[in-house]
Amino acid sequence: LGLGEPSKAYESFHNSLYHNPAQSDAWLGLGKLADKAGRTQEAIDNFSRSLKAQPTADAFLQLGRCLAQTGRTAEALDAYNQALKISPHLTEAQKAADALRKFEQ
Repeated sequence: LGLGEPSKAYESFHNSLYHNPAQSDAWLGLGKLADKAGRTQEAIDNFSRSLKAQPTADAFLQLGRCLAQTGRTAEALDAYNQALKISPHLTEAQKAADALRKFEQ
């Protein structure tokens, strides 16, 4: 299911979590839906749960974006760096980290 049908996607992710609360992809999907709906703290919580279940570069990238939106720059940089440790060629994470560093200066 794509994020184009948020209510169906939301239901599907929750159904997955009902059967397996450690389903990292479901937490990641819920985080993306929350972020898209402007619920940044909820997105941060969901991305964090996804990372507890299984650290992935995408989850760290998404977490970093949300943390940056809330002004938590140091935490965002850490998330981007973690994404790059997992996937060194993830240009989105590198660009986002570089932009944050420039912004801080």
